[in-house]
Amino acid sequence: MILVLGLGNDLSRMDSLGTEIVKELENRSTKDVVYLSCGSAPENFVSKCLDQRVEKLIVVDVGEFGGRAGDVKIFTEIIEAGVQSTHKPKLSHLVKLLDPEEVYFVLIQRGSLLSQVKEKVFRVLDDLVHQSPTY
Repeated sequence: MILVLGLGNDLSRMDSLGTEIVKELENRSTKDVVYLSCGSAPENFVSKCLDQRVEKLIVVDVGEFGGRAGDVKIFTEIIEAGVQSTHKPKLSHLVKLLDPEEVYFVLIQRGSLLSQVKEKVFRVLDDLVHQSPTY
């Protein structure tokens, strides 16, 4: 199964983009691809997936990676030099728990607006779900 998690603080417009984008995709969930908008507590949602093998984990979140507003960057590790995300500690435990074969972190540069990144993130997610690109 492919698990796509949207993270963010719904009370903060600037930090809620991950949840907002994935929330729009939740109705596309199938038995092979599950989209979960998790807010700031992904650990509360993944228990639904523990009985299945997660082959690919894709996390969408807002972070600081030195880009410009509207930039989207893909990382394959939680801790990258210069990347700041308020969810990193929870994510490391989550990755260990799910033990996926592949992990991708789709980070949206802090300060971006939904209108700047929505379609770009949809395209990135489509690529990641349907193939294993090298980033």
